[in-house]
Amino acid sequence: MADVAVSRYARALFMLAEEKNQIREYGEFARLLLDVLEANEEFATVFRHAQIAGEDKMRLVETVFKGGAPDDFLGLIEVIIRKNREYAMESILERFIALTKEALLLTEALVETASPLTEAQLASLSQKLAKLTGKTVTLTVAVRPELLAGFRVYVEGRVIDGTIRQKLDAFKKQLMNIQLARS
Repeated sequence: MADVAVSRYARALFMLAEEKNQIREYGEFARLLLDVLEANEEFATVFRHAQIAGEDKMRLVETVFKGGAPDDFLGLIEVIIRKNREYAMESILERFIALTKEALLLTEALVETASPLTEAQLASLSQKLAKLTGKTVTLTVAVRPELLAGFRVYVEGRVIDGTIRQKLDAFKKQLMNIQLARS
């Protein structure tokens, strides 16, 4: 499906969520549906299968989410099924989730550390990143012993590298430049 159509579906859903003042709730359901499509191969296969009737697909969606889905959201899914665009559902959901995060001033950061961080350290880092980005930050932490000490943060296209590995590499580069300058 063209990128334009994906954007239109996502934008239409966002406008409904905004109109009902339920951006967060719609975003949470979109995340849930996307997680189900990514984690449950059987559900995803049935949902995308061209030979399965649209009514059967809608019954499957309604059964799986048993009253937990906003009616407008189900309406969008029904339109997508009717138009035979099930294959684009993940793209639509991802675009919609991006719109909700933008509206709610939410972002995510990947934090790589040499050793696990305490809850207090995580809270402090989250606060500092919130000041830096102007958004509420959700942290994903990965322990990477090869960093030796410190941490590296990836947030909104930026890299903040405070690792000992980076400092050692920079020092090594400086030494090599000094040796080359003397030669």
